[in-house]
Amino acid sequence: MKEQVSESTNGEYALSLDELTINLFTHTITLNNPGIGPSQQNVAHSKAQYVFKAKVLKIIDFSILSYLKGKDLLIDRIEFEEPQISIFQGSERFPEKKVNPSSINFSIYTAFSKKLNSISIAHIDIMNSKFNIYKNGADSLSVFSTNDNSISINNFYVNSETDKKNRLFIAEKFEIVMNKFSYHLGNGLYMIYGKSLYASYFDSTLIVDSLQLVPNFSKKEFADEAGRQVSRAKVISSKVICKKMDVKLFFEYNWLVIHKVDVTGCAIDVFRDNTLPLAPIHRPSLQAMVKGLPFFVAVDTIEMKNGTLNFEVLNPGATSTGKLSVNKFNIIITGVQNDTTQYLGDENIKASVIGSIQNQGNFNETYIFPLKSTREFFYCSGSMSGMPMNSFNPIIEPAKQISIKSGQIDHVSFSFIAHENSSKGTMIFKYHDLKIEMLNKEDKKNNLQSKLKTFLANKLVVHDSNPGKDGIVRISNIYAKHNPYRYFLNYSMQSVLSGIEPAIKSEKGAKMLQKRK
Repeated sequence: MKEQVSESTNGEYALSLDELTINLFTHTITLNNPGIGPSQQNVAHSKAQYVFKAKVLKIIDFSILSYLKGKDLLIDRIEFEEPQISIFQGSERFPEKKVNPSSINFSIYTAFSKKLNSISIAHIDIMNSKFNIYKNGADSLSVFSTNDNSISINNFYVNSETDKKNRLFIAEKFEIVMNKFSYHLGNGLYMIYGKSLYASYFDSTLIVDSLQLVPNFSKKEFADEAGRQVSRAKVISSKVICKKMDVKLFFEYNWLVIHKVDVTGCAIDVFRDNTLPLAPIHRPSLQAMVKGLPFFVAVDTIEMKNGTLNFEVLNPGATSTGKLSVNKFNIIITGVQNDTTQYLGDENIKASVIGSIQNQGNFNETYIFPLKSTREFFYCSGSMSGMPMNSFNPIIEPAKQISIKSGQIDHVSFSFIAHENSSKGTMIFKYHDLKIEMLNKEDKKNNLQSKLKTFLANKLVVHDSNPGKDGIVRISNIYAKHNPYRYFLNYSMQSVLSGIEPAIKSEKGAKMLQKRK
């Protein structure tokens, strides 16, 4: 057996075994401490490598008659004691053009073909096994681990046909259930946890319940640990379903080859401490980040349903944090693919977002990111329905020392194009009955100076409505300089905000007030 395994894998895999016992009366075969793994566990191997170990492996109720007649091994079931499965992921970043990426080095059929014509097993159940995934053979810390899982295989068979189909084996069911698992991210700032993972090789499905991205540090410690101003995110999703997914390539190479990902019940909490210095590090565009992923990604569609986002920011000089919430949002993202050799020239990543801001106004946004570019370059358009303007006080007051006392947004529409240096576009911001109050930073009581500033601002600086008394709708320009040290979401937000100020502010009145000071 050891020689057959070595020969069939060209010396790449080796079989270890303490003892093999055959009981012809009970039709069982018992293997003590069986193990199969790479002969030399390389640090970086182009193909994925497997290691399997068990304390005891029992082959139960095999047919002697079928073996004697036609050298066919028919088995009712296989049981394991203390099984351990490890995968050392392959180093290939993209599928090779001349080689099938799912091609196999090891052939089960070749390993036994000199002695048997076929193997057929009705049930294989691997319970409570240890399952680990490592980046390479030199790693002692797994990136993915679980101790509470099971693997169920029904109607497993291997014969000459499996080799012709370039398959390791064929089975009617191959399911993996992991009740608890964890995944270590490389930067040390986050961990990914899940309560239940179900994967089916043959249904091409992966389902995760209660998937969580959890920061390893508190709000206060996170940015200090990162060594720069950074956003800290905590993400919990009730369910993630990957449909038509190549599960084998996911485990072996970390590749994401998926037709559709459905994410439901996603809650995102983001905290950013802007009082810390912003590191002068040029942040890549979304296109550059996708192209720079160290593994192959080809995802047709990602859909998030019924999500919530709570954003909290602490700005320099502020005594409290600003807060903004997006509720009941749905997102559809299409065209995520990072193998540039497969680009035709006009591919885009497209994202469509709908939701509710501060539980008040409905909004929608559409983003288009041309994949031909690696620099910051995207299109954005959107709109927002009516809502009270004072709903934005939780984010405006700490940042601007201004409070909106009254006002109603009727409708907002905008569109812009964002380039490497700046964004440019237009906005129509319709509203009525706007009144603001100037806050005193040192003393929040409404003193005489604040009252005077409030009176002058409402009389001279702020337009109380759009359209104005003349009935003309003011169209404001969108223009924002790109901060290369922030990601595209900040760039997009600053672009939208740049269209609001000129829509409500009278430049002539502001200059007049400045002269009076």
